[in-house]
Amino acid sequence: MALGAIVVGFLFTLWCYGDAFPICWADELYFVQPAQNLAEGKGMGTTVLDDLLPGIAKRTYWQPPLYFLALSLWGKSFGFELSSARWFSRLQGALGLMLLFFVARRWGLPAGIGVFCVLWTAMDLPFQHSANIARMDMMALVWVLAAMLSFTEGLERCGAGCFLLAGSFSGLAVLTHLLAAPIVVILWVTLTLQKKWKGLLWFSLPLAFGLMAWLFYAVQDWTAFSGQIAAQISRKIALTHRLLMWFSFAKPPWILVMVLTCLAFWLKQLTIAPWQIAVLITAYLTVGIGGERPYIGWFAPFGCLTFGFLGAALLSKPSMRIVLWVCVFSLFAFQSARMVRNAVWFPREHREAMGFFQELSQTLPKGAKVVVGGTGPYPAFYLWRARRDLRLYTISPTPMDAKAWGRLIHQADYIVASWNPIEERMEGIPLYEPLSCQRPSRLWQVRTRYGTDHIALMPLKPQQP
Repeated sequence: MALGAIVVGFLFTLWCYGDAFPICWADELYFVQPAQNLAEGKGMGTTVLDDLLPGIAKRTYWQPPLYFLALSLWGKSFGFELSSARWFSRLQGALGLMLLFFVARRWGLPAGIGVFCVLWTAMDLPFQHSANIARMDMMALVWVLAAMLSFTEGLERCGAGCFLLAGSFSGLAVLTHLLAAPIVVILWVTLTLQKKWKGLLWFSLPLAFGLMAWLFYAVQDWTAFSGQIAAQISRKIALTHRLLMWFSFAKPPWILVMVLTCLAFWLKQLTIAPWQIAVLITAYLTVGIGGERPYIGWFAPFGCLTFGFLGAALLSKPSMRIVLWVCVFSLFAFQSARMVRNAVWFPREHREAMGFFQELSQTLPKGAKVVVGGTGPYPAFYLWRARRDLRLYTISPTPMDAKAWGRLIHQADYIVASWNPIEERMEGIPLYEPLSCQRPSRLWQVRTRYGTDHIALMPLKPQQP
């Protein structure tokens, strides 16, 4: 009953957020467009990236293909609007909450602590963010939790069917997002160390089949595949040190929870198997070095599960119960205050962003070739849906081919990007020097809870006003 109420409340909260939290991200266009192209029989290319990444206009390789396949099926029935794509993620987030409860119970936590883990996860703003964006994080989470659940059953029942399910879910997780791969490796190593050879065979078969299917898709254009994956790896390396520092000081302080849990496990105060603590630590380290902020929300179920084991250990000690309850009430007060504060700001930010999107759409002439760079409120998805006449391109978040970028800027009519009013130049634009002689034709100031974003529209052809 409590679990159902939490899930319904979670979905209601995300429905209330709508398109306001978060305001449209660049990732959503990058991932919805190839799904729609696939549904329309045009291949699985991301045409807004032109050829800034090798071959991506025809085939999208920088992420595994399963999410695009699933979203294309969803979109055929429910459309490819932003709200529809976000509902796809919301439902997966709700399923993830239910699976989290079953994993907590199967790993030996009391029902009350299992409900606490689900409630805390549902109230976590990064988790709400990840579940309300058209990305593959929630789908990967569902597959990973399902793999953990069936893997636990397999270890305790020695059932081949359970290991076959665990391997199938693991393969689906890896084909959705490589974020799941380190946890899958831990499960594989666990079977190897425990010398469960028959279980290892059943676990490995579907996993190998899934990887072979991905390899078959990759060899359709190996140059594009290797080039896009290399660009992703370069980006991850560039972001890792910054995100690891940010994640270490995230709210709630996951690093403190992980350190205390590891210490309690070393002192044999936790009723948790070594492979289970290895999964939790691996999830933490994977997210910490993963290089993407949405990963923080993906980690929330694992962090809450970790805290659940720590809380169960404290409950067994009467002298520590008061400390536990103080922590619990403090956490819920903190989460509630954040939700209330942001609920006040989200509608304001959404109004500001939509006003900017509409004005930009009205300003651009018919048939213009427009490049959208990094901005606060990101207008590319809105322009893609509202102005079908535009030839729309975006800057890749990964390192780009310099020649392709130069050709795109030379051919484009306009560029939209963040503007530095002090230095009077665009920000986040590679190879800025060729643009230095141009001046913006329009400037916007969009207010957010973090400050004011300055955004410029710059003509790239001398004859344009």
